[in-house]
Amino acid sequence: MRHDIANRAALSCEEILAILRQSGSINGPATLIAEFEENHFTLTFDYPGDELSFRPKPIDPSRFFETTDDNTALDNVMVKVSAQLLHSLTDQVKTEKRNNHSCITLGFIV
Repeated sequence: MRHDIANRAALSCEEILAILRQSGSINGPATLIAEFEENHFTLTFDYPGDELSFRPKPIDPSRFFETTDDNTALDNVMVKVSAQLLHSLTDQVKTEKRNNHSCITLGFIV
């Protein structure tokens, strides 16, 4: 696997973990499944919790300056920023709900 693909995959893992933590969508430990085929590398995060949406959404910069006691507004903005970054790092992002678990699948063309 090319070095740049490995770097993008590692950064994507960091972003997924940040998104799950900031969104409060994860209710237990996550499992990471890596699959490599001839032209495709896939990372799947399987976790107990709510399915997340990674559709790119506009970011309102004024939301950075909203203050709350629990930083909810800032956390919500940071989840959107991380989702935007995730789309830049990967070739494909898919989400799905499976029984009590949700899955986030990241695809990379190698």
